[in-house]
Amino acid sequence: MNLTVYVPDALHKRLEEHRDQINVSALVQQALEKRIDALETPLNLSEEGFEQAVQRLVAEKEEMEQRFRDLGVSDGLKWALASPYADLAEFARKLDYSRKTVGVRGRWAVNALKKIDEISWSRFEKAKQEVSAIELEAYGLGAVEGISQVWNRIREVTSNGKTG
Repeated sequence: MNLTVYVPDALHKRLEEHRDQINVSALVQQALEKRIDALETPLNLSEEGFEQAVQRLVAEKEEMEQRFRDLGVSDGLKWALASPYADLAEFARKLDYSRKTVGVRGRWAVNALKKIDEISWSRFEKAKQEVSAIELEAYGLGAVEGISQVWNRIREVTSNGKTG
């Protein structure tokens, strides 16, 4: 049986970049199997059944958060490596100030990136409309992690006097 699946333009564009690495059919089949299994599993309201359901939901939440955090790390790395040094330094300054004052939250990172780089932001702005606050938080924290990897490496190289 053939099935048509809607994919937003922004996601489709990203998919095309990695098409050789992703078996879309297998991925959709796995997701559908998992969801249908959950729907077909009889509801067990015993204490054991309740705990199993909670554990399943917690695992799904963690998986979702990790997926968005990984995406944020990847986008953060890409942004930092492609950005002018001045933009990277500005982000690092804002990050350092935020860590000292209120702490870093994912939403802060997403907003800080938006103010620094409107062009890179546009891709996530479209996707943001389709994600929850939890996903946005995980993405932002991932972006901070990716950008920090680049910034810390620059600091390491310059503090050691290395240039290559």
